[in-house]
Amino acid sequence: MFSGTSLLGDLKILEFSEQYKKFTQMARVDFELLINLVSLKIMTMVTRLQAAIPVQERVAVTFQFLATSDSYTRLQYCFQISKRAIGQIVPEVCQAIVEAIMQIIQLKIVYFKE
Repeated sequence: MFSGTSLLGDLKILEFSEQYKKFTQMARVDFELLINLVSLKIMTMVTRLQAAIPVQERVAVTFQFLATSDSYTRLQYCFQISKRAIGQIVPEVCQAIVEAIMQIIQLKIVYFKE
């Protein structure tokens, strides 16, 4: 059975750039850049009660939601993540993306003022 995580891994290993782009809604290079920008903000810890959801999967499920407007129920089957977790992940990742973009904008403003 495939999940969103295993599909991302397969697409990355096999270098199917067009399929990877369709699944993540962006080029692999851009997706990985975004992962680097937000990973520290959205990383979760592994506990005895549950395993952490990987950063790549958190971003991918958020982009699938934003790009397709799929329901959390539909996404839970694709990614094998509970609706409750997806309901926490999507706003958290969106907030992290906004903060990362704002930080980049502030750096560019400071750079151009000097």
